[in-house]
Amino acid sequence: MTATGAVGIREVTKSYGRAPALQHVDLEIPAGSFFSLLGPSGCGKTTLLKIIAGLEAPDTGVILADGDDITSRPPERRPFNMVFQQYALFPHMTVADNVAFGLTTAPRRARPSDAERASRTAEMLQLVGLTDLGGRFPSELSGGQAQRVAVARALINRPSVLLLDEPLSALDRNVRFALREELLRIHQELGTTFVFVTHDQDEALSISQLVGVMNEGVLEQVADPQTIYRSPGTLFTARFVGAGSFFEGTVQAVRGDRADLEVAGRRFSATDAGVTEGARTQVLLRPEELDVASSEGGSLIGTVETCSFFGSYFELLTQTPVGPCRLRVREPVAPGTEIGIGWPDQAGIAYAADDPRAGEDPAIVS
Repeated sequence: MTATGAVGIREVTKSYGRAPALQHVDLEIPAGSFFSLLGPSGCGKTTLLKIIAGLEAPDTGVILADGDDITSRPPERRPFNMVFQQYALFPHMTVADNVAFGLTTAPRRARPSDAERASRTAEMLQLVGLTDLGGRFPSELSGGQAQRVAVARALINRPSVLLLDEPLSALDRNVRFALREELLRIHQELGTTFVFVTHDQDEALSISQLVGVMNEGVLEQVADPQTIYRSPGTLFTARFVGAGSFFEGTVQAVRGDRADLEVAGRRFSATDAGVTEGARTQVLLRPEELDVASSEGGSLIGTVETCSFFGSYFELLTQTPVGPCRLRVREPVAPGTEIGIGWPDQAGIAYAADDPRAGEDPAIVS
């Protein structure tokens, strides 16, 4: 049997007045995948999710569900359900009644019997780990429990696609961590397509099979999480995803997919992300690529400003003659210490320094 739940987006645009929210978005979301839309506030990710759901209409473009054009279908006729940031549970209904609500509002001919409704409600409560809480009211639940109820309610009609609009952002850190693991488990158990909107890169990278990075209504890159982190395709993606130091340098030569660079008097080879010989470049170096080197012999010299403890490592923020630099070490280094900073002969990614879509030009992105 062919898997269902594929979503296609073709040349979708959307503007509010003169402000473009989405600019010619093309996207394929495979059936059964866990796909995350990642980007800063106002980048268009929630607008795109609402257009997929049918809650907003695109100015131009087409939305497909398993190859069928559903652009003009109302939300209730799409094989999708949505979980919002705010749980929107009915306060006068029990947990079980909230979960079963979608079955009671189905067209009469499609409405299940009382026995089937009870069975499916129990199945959903078990799926989200709330079997013993069916008789409680929303006011008696924690935030994490309420969001689990919202997920169960959205899944009870067995949609081919579950749309999740920042469902964890209102929860505290520990609950967010536990619930994202629960979402991953539920996805693996059901095989339903999940489309997850978030501004939190840890969430997107840890649970997704595919990530789409958005910036000002444009999809910058769509790839698996490791590729997004290790090989960001644009300067914006490089700055937005993960921590990194950016140094300005000069391209000495381009050979295949490598660029020979000079940064602060140091020559090395970086991955070429669209640079030309002789041009200025912005070079991304991840903290884990850098290490403490001898302060003699041509290494970059930096003065430690802060030393922060992250459990398995210490992160140093240093000031160098070419700007701030962040690196990770095993042992603490006192602020004010002068250190040498080294990196391999093949490290980093080189981007065009004048990329107009990169936004602001911070030396360090966290």
